[in-house]
This record gives sequence, C-alpha cells and structure tokens, in this order.
Amino acid sequence: GRISNGPCQPPKNSVTSSAEISTISLLALLCSVPGYSNFLVIYPNQLAYIGLETEINNVAAEINVLSGILADTFATIPAYKSAVYRGIERYDETRQLKDRVGSEITWLFNDGKKGTYTLMNAEPVLLKGLDGVFKPLDGTPVFSSMPSFNTEPKMSVQFDEKVTRAQVSYQFRGMGWQAFYALHLEEETATLRGTLKISNALPETVHTDNLILFSGQANLVSKDSYSARAPRAMYLSAEESSPYGAGGVDFSGYVLYPIPGSFDFAGEQSVYHRFLEFRQPYEKRYTFHNSYYRTDSSFEPLNQTIHMNDLIKAVPAGTVSVYQKQAMDTILIGESSLPDKPAGDTVDIDIGETVELQGNFELIESREEGKESVRRYRLTIKNYTDKPLNAYTYTQVPADSALWLSDPRVERTKANELFALVEVAPKSEEVVFFGIRYPR
Repeated sequence: GRISNGPCQPPKNSVTSSAEISTISLLALLCSVPGYSNFLVIYPNQLAYIGLETEINNVAAEINVLSGILADTFATIPAYKSAVYRGIERYDETRQLKDRVGSEITWLFNDGKKGTYTLMNAEPVLLKGLDGVFKPLDGTPVFSSMPSFNTEPKMSVQFDEKVTRAQVSYQFRGMGWQAFYALHLEEETATLRGTLKISNALPETVHTDNLILFSGQANLVSKDSYSARAPRAMYLSAEESSPYGAGGVDFSGYVLYPIPGSFDFAGEQSVYHRFLEFRQPYEKRYTFHNSYYRTDSSFEPLNQTIHMNDLIKAVPAGTVSVYQKQAMDTILIGESSLPDKPAGDTVDIDIGETVELQGNFELIESREEGKESVRRYRLTIKNYTDKPLNAYTYTQVPADSALWLSDPRVERTKANELFALVEVAPKSEEVVFFGIRYPR
C-alpha cells in the first residue's frame, strides 16, 4: 500500500480518502501545539500512534521503529523519497556462511584445534585446505568481527536531498488503555477516583513526553488485517495545566485527553496512573424496569442505583466499584459499568438488588379495538422496611402508543418510556394503574 508523506501535510500527487483527511486533521492539530513533535496517542483497542523527531544529517537514514509498527502508516517531514521496512533479524549461521562463500574463514574444531580454510559451500559446509576439499564433522566458524544483522526493526529511508532532522510518525499495535473508578459514598456526597491502566505488550520500552488518550476506538482496516469497530464517542476531561484546557479538545466528534508528564512504558508491563478525583453530590435510588410485553407478573427485588445529576467532570467509559463506610470499615457494595459521560450529564450506576423493596408489573386487560391494541396494567410496589422509600419505575412502551385512564403519577419522559415516582409508606404497598393504546 501507499505510505503517506508526512504528519503535517497531505501526500503528494495522490487522491486523499476521507480516512486520510481525518488522519491529516489529527496531525495538523498535534503539530499546532508547541512541543508536540514528540507525542504518543493511545487508543483503547491496542493501537497507538507515535511521533518523534530524529537527527539525520544525510540523504539516507536507518530509523529505528517499534516492533508493532504498521509499516504502511510510516511518514516523515520532510517527505521521504522511498522507504523500506526491515524487521528484526536473528543470527543465522548458514546465512552468514553463504555471504562468505569463496572467502577464507577460520574454523574451530571441538577438540580446540583451529585452522584457516577457503569456504567452498555453506550448506552443507565444505572447506578447502592443503589436503583438498572436506566436510568438517564438528566445530563452528569463528568470525573476526561481529556479523552484521538487524537487531531492531528499522525503516531504511531515502530523501531527495540532505536532511538535518526529520519528524517521524506511524501507527503501531501493542498498546492500549482502560479506565477504572472507585466511588466512595459519604452522607450526601461521593468521591470518584479514576485510574488509567496503560498496557504495553511490546518487548521494548516506549517513551513519550506528550501522552494523549484518544477518546474512542476509531474504525480502522489495514492490510495487516487489523480492524476495530467504532463505539460511541468517549468524552474526557483534562487537567487545568493541560495545553488543551480543562475540557480536553474536541476532534471530529471525539475528545483528545492529554496526560501531563514524561512516561517510559516498560515492555510487556502495565502501568496504573491516577488521573481523576473529584467530589460529587449523589442520591441513592431504588429502580424498577419493566416492559409492556412482559408476561411474568411475579414480585422481584428492585435495583439499587446511585444517581448523580450534573456530573462535575467528564469521564471515559470504564468499570466502577462502589464503596460505603460502615462502622470502622469501608465495604464494597457493588460493581458496575460506567458509560461515557460528558460533564453536566446524569449518571445512574446500578450496584445490586434489595429484597426489602419489591415490584410487580401485571397486564390486567388486553383487547383489540379496530386497528389498535388496548392494554391496561397494574404496578405494585411493596416496602418491607420500617421507613418510607421511593421507587423510581420505568416502563418501556411502543413509541407510537398513547396513554389512557392513567394515574397522575405516570408521565412520559421519552417517546418509548413511561416514568412514575412511587412513594411507599413503611410496611405497606402502593398501586399504580395505567393503560396504553398503540397501532397493531
């Protein structure tokens, strides 16, 4: 495949695809920030994008690259004339001998004797000495200098003219990140702490002075059969000291999240980095979800939910563990998945069920009237505790349905969802009736 020419300029004499336009826009954004000739952008799907500056002082250069490189993404500024990828070479004695056929070599026998001979053939090894050509039964060649072979992956690059320094960029596989959260509940507020796990599956250390997290998994397909589906955009917040400001930088529907500092990610290791901590008001809720086509009418426990309005900071998707203090101990009370949330959004974290508040959703009437289906339901909430509790109930309905004979507590919050806040006294139950009509 064609290799693009440089991180801050489009390829010359070529048709630029929509995917390349997006890449060029990202590079222009990175290059516009002072100091960002050295950067590492990590995606959460074991893909990364690195940029660095290297000294050349010639019209040709051997540029070391990481072992996970996707070679067809390699680019330089100024644009190179040609580039050849050279992977890691292992020491191969037969290959070394083939390069020396017709030359004199030293052969060391197992008994310690050593002699100089003309190498006539490499496989099998045939040597020529004073007594003629023979095949040694044992021993090994001895080279006067270390044989030349490539111990690190490289790009052999040619330029049109002498180049002093060049900016290099490419994508590579083998690095990814995940977000984990601990939510500690207090009386009315909670503390949310976020930790990043950055994994390096490559054998070598990856260094960067400018670490940037990409806020989602971009949809990619390469000739190396690497692909990833694109999930919803992930909105991330940045520290006040970040060059992008406190809210990160919006990029093509995503957000880039800079992490201040210099990093060395050792090979085949994972690093955990605390990147987020803030206090947030919350409310503990009991929720009950059901659907108009539900047939099971038995009582079931309600979900316990931690509800937070107007999220103070944005958070990327991850897993969250919820803790609450009891006497002298802090107890884990539930774990859940936290979806992508921008600042100002609402968060609901399900942490488990409670048998002390139970709900029952029943279809009590069903008939057909012309081209409409008519249904009537009874929603019952039982409170087994000694204190009043509120149940937040949600019922999925057809988007084109209409309410009839509805309890005033039932309201339509979405086209396909009904909501009712049911207040239940201690040791009692509360009943809500409503009906819907929808086209058959």
